[in-house]
Amino acid sequence: GGSIFVVERPDLIIQQPYKEKSMSEIIDVCKKNQWNYADYVFNNEDKGLYEYLSKILSAMLESVKRGLNASGVLPGKLGIERCAKNMYLKSKSIEDDHEEFKVRLMSYAYAVSEENASNGEVVTAPTLGACGILAAYMYMMYYDEGVSRRKLINALAVGGLFGNVIKHNATISGAVGGCQAEI
Repeated sequence: GGSIFVVERPDLIIQQPYKEKSMSEIIDVCKKNQWNYADYVFNNEDKGLYEYLSKILSAMLESVKRGLNASGVLPGKLGIERCAKNMYLKSKSIEDDHEEFKVRLMSYAYAVSEENASNGEVVTAPTLGACGILAAYMYMMYYDEGVSRRKLINALAVGGLFGNVIKHNATISGAVGGCQAEI
């Protein structure tokens, strides 16, 4: 939750991309320029951010997909059986729409967590321990709700903006603020 600093390479310090340090300051800039939050991010960040976030989104979606298609026992001595695929299949037979939604979304998060446990490729967002949460939501929005990639990439950018403001004014460190701070 802190900043990266390499003693031998002080030139590697990553500067904050935003000069504004609070949401009220950011809102003022957005109003002045008639921007939404995504516009603010993309006008203040490196030009390659959109493409980078597109790759991140693809990695998230693929991790859910792989996890939903996998079965068997996870690596390790505990012999834990994968459950995401079965959870997803069972969700299809739930008649209560709200309950079906919750179980399906959980199956997506479990799929990524199981990919993580099996040394598969995952995106560590918001953290490695919670890597399934954001990927599961993005997967659901893209495949189940039909939200465009552009909107999801913008959402990732805005999420990063909010995270940066929180990091600057409070903490996103699990060691400092607990797991909730990371999420």
